Amino acid sequence: FYLGHGLVVPLVWVVTVFTQFGVDVLFAALGSELFPTSQRSTASSLRTIVATVSVAAGLALEGSLHAVFGSHGEAIAAMSLVALASPFVLLWLVPETSGLPLEEIAPDLD
Repeated sequence: FYLGHGLVVPLVWVVTVFTQFGVDVLFAALGSELFPTSQRSTASSLRTIVATVSVAAGLALEGSLHAVFGSHGEAIAAMSLVALASPFVLLWLVPETSGLPLEEIAPDLD
């Protein structure tokens, strides 16, 4: 996105925006399924805290990479390479929940 030229840039931006909206919905739904009802609020708060800390860490990392690459675009492009590993991490760590009743996925811990 930062290294593109011409018509490719707005097209990639549109795909990025729609993908982000989809991911937000998926994370909210998955977060609701993986935790028992009594713990969903706490889990939602923890997800928000992790997201906030991650954004701050990403900004700090981009600043450090800017010193190495000399350009914000190249620093952000280098950081985006980490996203290529995310599908494999998700497949490894996130359990499959389709077809399972909620009681089996996240039983209440009374």
